[in-house]
Amino acid sequence: MTENAATITADGKIIRITAKVQTGEQLAGAAESGAEAIGLLDLRGFSGQEQPDGEEQYRIYREISKIMGDRPVTAVITNWRGHRQTDPDLLKSQLRALLRASNHGNFSLVLPGVSQVSEIIKVKELLGEAQAELEEGNTPFRRPGEIGVMADIPAVLAAMEIFCFESRFFISGDNTINCLFAAGSESRSGDDLLYYFDPAHLSYLQELAERACRRQKRAGISSPMVSEPAAIPLLLGMGYEEIIAPPEIIPATRGLIRRINAHSAKLIASKAISYWEPEKSLRYCRDCLAKMVRL
Repeated sequence: MTENAATITADGKIIRITAKVQTGEQLAGAAESGAEAIGLLDLRGFSGQEQPDGEEQYRIYREISKIMGDRPVTAVITNWRGHRQTDPDLLKSQLRALLRASNHGNFSLVLPGVSQVSEIIKVKELLGEAQAELEEGNTPFRRPGEIGVMADIPAVLAAMEIFCFESRFFISGDNTINCLFAAGSESRSGDDLLYYFDPAHLSYLQELAERACRRQKRAGISSPMVSEPAAIPLLLGMGYEEIIAPPEIIPATRGLIRRINAHSAKLIASKAISYWEPEKSLRYCRDCLAKMVRL
């Protein structure tokens, strides 16, 4: 990577800038972008197969570990869709692949679509079973570093105190908006960006970051919101310590964060959330960003 040192705000707060990777092209972009890590890796775009088998998954993870070295990689468990809908054999196949690949790299796991803490416990049980199978076959492996959840479903926030016992980190992702407003992207109209500045969404994001911080858990965000420069001071002010961005915008995001004063960002977040109309909140954040850039 060209630059993978920590990103620090103007007043000394450390922020992780990591890459969202869904294809081989994005992986190559992440390797050149200065990303400190892959904050969200979705394997489905790496193979021509709709459901690659365990060996194919292991091969891809191994190649990724060669590129990333000891830099952290957080892999989405793509075979997890809630315990009522998951095929345990398919899930264990992916878990075995990750256990084997972790012997060569620095992998963590994140579970999408989680609504109950029992789902995390179930995955941990299946991870233990996959580990036992590898031990029985004398196959080298290493347990992944951390397990976290995509906090898109509001049930996660509602039961945050319980989730914190089983989850090391929380990521607000692409589906937060759809779950929060009970609507698919196809039903939205007008400027989609405004949904991200709606007071309900901003309040949700702030509460998620605050509750995670109180329990000394990491809060990250990977939604399309991070592509709007005016959202970066807002998210830092809310308490997000990890920005998971498309590789192509990482250098600009890194440069912007270095010009932001974290204390001032808190004031921006407090004011932005107070607006009832998302248009006013977005306009306010853009005005604040313009003043920061001029300084």
